Amino acid sequence: MGIGTLMNRSRAARLRMDVRPGPVGLLAAGLLLALAAPAHADWRLYMSADLGYSIADSTVEGEINFNPPTFNIGGSDTDVSPLLGGAVGIAIPMDEIAPVEMPRWVPDWDVRGEVEAVGLRSYDFRTRPIVPGNAKVSTELDVWTVMGNFYLDVPLSGLYRPISWTTSRLFGRWRLRTLKYALDRTTFDFGLGIGVAGLDVTTSEADNEGKSTDYNFAWQAHAGFAYAVSDRVKLNLGYRYLDPGDSEFNLRGASLPQDGSSFVKVDPDIHEVRAGVRVEVWDFATPWR
Repeated sequence: MGIGTLMNRSRAARLRMDVRPGPVGLLAAGLLLALAAPAHADWRLYMSADLGYSIADSTVEGEINFNPPTFNIGGSDTDVSPLLGGAVGIAIPMDEIAPVEMPRWVPDWDVRGEVEAVGLRSYDFRTRPIVPGNAKVSTELDVWTVMGNFYLDVPLSGLYRPISWTTSRLFGRWRLRTLKYALDRTTFDFGLGIGVAGLDVTTSEADNEGKSTDYNFAWQAHAGFAYAVSDRVKLNLGYRYLDPGDSEFNLRGASLPQDGSSFVKVDPDIHEVRAGVRVEVWDFATPWR
């Protein structure tokens, strides 16, 4: 073997050593493999924002004790207020929740959990006079909530076949392509939420006034529809019922005894119509499979 041959082999060995991947190359290769590898249905983090109107039905009851006489407060009123809300949550397909393979009959419908904050609710109630001729009882109420919500999103794509079958029997061959496209992108979602409601209340009647700030356990129920305008953006429209709890506090006035015997209780029920947008900001494969 000549000297030239040995030198060529040495040079080839050095070239092979130079192209061996270092730590950065190994990391890049691992990332490429992870991105290229097939994954199960994704878990998706999202952010949402809602605008809407809320309708509050509130009863205002209690009594004013002039020691004597004592007059009862009673009545109910309704007021409307805008609202503004936002949430951060995660959407997980039902068949991807458990760390083991789920049975085939478990659908891939999304289960969602989120943390939501809503404010801007402000109401003004007028209830009946204590005695004929007296000023009405005026109550101002502001409500904010921080809730943990849980939803199930049911795709409406399964409705196309029965609708198409029915229309074809009634009107002949009718494919309803636009309807199929819309149903494929629409979900019906419903759920429950629990959390904390803050109630800032001020009640006044003539020269008597009382105010309170309360933090109550609250719950809500939701039903609505979402339409996917793209792979990551959905528009939603829905109804929500909110029970923020009640507030009871004393009335004060120059002519009232200061023993706490004059009080008011405000108990609202809130109905809301909301429209909003939900944007998926990040997705990843099921972490334990």
